[in-house]
Amino acid sequence: MPSLYYRLYPPAQSVVRAVGEEPLELDGYTLPKKSHIFINVYDIHRLEEYWGKDSDTFEPDRFAPENMAKFHPYQFVPFGGGNFTFFIPYALQDRCITYILYIMCRSAQLFG
Repeated sequence: MPSLYYRLYPPAQSVVRAVGEEPLELDGYTLPKKSHIFINVYDIHRLEEYWGKDSDTFEPDRFAPENMAKFHPYQFVPFGGGNFTFFIPYALQDRCITYILYIMCRSAQLFG
């Protein structure tokens, strides 16, 4: 079961995605090619359309298996959703390891 906390306080509160090589038609709007889209995850997790009038309240039953089966694919995206979601922990882990190695080498005076 996903962390219920992440719905109200998503780690990725906003996400930026790029439009591809062709313009994108979305709800009657045309987004130019290679432009960027700002997605407000924080607000998506509070839309009454998906979460009801009490969308700002903590309600564990929202994540009962029978309710989750009805979710829109992008209704709950605490880490941003899409292709990049899987890599976030690994990207952060890689940066942390690089930083730790840098500090260790610097303290051993291997380089400036």
